[in-house]
Amino acid sequence: MALRKRNAVVTRRPKLIPLRPLKTERKLMTLQVNDAYLAERQESKVPTDADDSFYGILAPLLNKEEVTDITIFGSEQIYYMKGERPVRSQLSFNSDKEVVAYIENLAMLSGKERDKESPVMEWHLPDGNRAIAILPPFSFKGPVLRIRKNKQRQATGDDLLDEGMINESSLHYLQSAISCGKSLLITGEKRTGKTMLLNALATSIPDEEEIVTIEEDAELFLSQSRVMSLGSPFNTKVLEAAFKMTPNRLIVDGGRPADIFEMLCQSKNHAVSFLGTVEATSPEESLEKLEAAAAWLYSGWSMQLIRKEITKSIDLIVHVTQLDSGKTVVSRVAKVADLQGTKIALQDFFKLT
Repeated sequence: MALRKRNAVVTRRPKLIPLRPLKTERKLMTLQVNDAYLAERQESKVPTDADDSFYGILAPLLNKEEVTDITIFGSEQIYYMKGERPVRSQLSFNSDKEVVAYIENLAMLSGKERDKESPVMEWHLPDGNRAIAILPPFSFKGPVLRIRKNKQRQATGDDLLDEGMINESSLHYLQSAISCGKSLLITGEKRTGKTMLLNALATSIPDEEEIVTIEEDAELFLSQSRVMSLGSPFNTKVLEAAFKMTPNRLIVDGGRPADIFEMLCQSKNHAVSFLGTVEATSPEESLEKLEAAAAWLYSGWSMQLIRKEITKSIDLIVHVTQLDSGKTVVSRVAKVADLQGTKIALQDFFKLT
């Protein structure tokens, strides 16, 4: 069905647009599609009728459960992650101009306006997926768009075992530690599954406990009944608000080492168990990052005092690694022991060799 121009201006945005919108939502979306996008797609292979889904050309890929994210490199290259490996799609756009229009349209329908002064856009889509785009002239070989799917359920220990991410003995050890109130830090490089592991291990927290989560991106799906999510960026007010809730657990996904150190100290002082993630290449590097951040925050503290504070605040460190095959695994589970000389000692429960 061809689109017709309307004189009336529609100002109301849809509250939430699923991957396959309802009929009334599709009509509203049709009215909101910008002219540049429509003009570029008049002779396109990509359908533009009102029955098209919110994502248009990418909808078939995003609707596949096994696809975790999609990346567009210019008009002719669309890749998607299936399992641990990238796969090139046969889909394509007609031109870079069409890709830019597609990006602007997705942003507009998400309530995000493009800043002409900035070549980088980052936003959350209505269904919880995340998008980041790099536009010309900053991107020399055409516009780039990545859409990362937001998992709609909490991962479980069985999921970790099924994917071969962790062995059974390590999983049971960590589940027992968390159920007993131990504080745990998950480390790893980018895209190694730290958040997935955090979600799965959090299922071991007893339901009667009160949990406060702090995260910039809504990626924690906790099944417990008493969960308060503080989705603001990390700052002192967020931290103060978290502990005013008098929680049993504080769960922090991401953040700077300085923020993590501050939250660890406050968690210890308030007798709150801590679960969190830190980007690091090894457990040792995560400790070094925390030490450096603490030395910057508290210039009057000696390194010995800082290290003692860390050993009192963290019980276990779990490290996640991506293998050459692309598979992500728990490669190390270590207990944070006391100081050994001037350094923090780690005692390995499990280490992948």
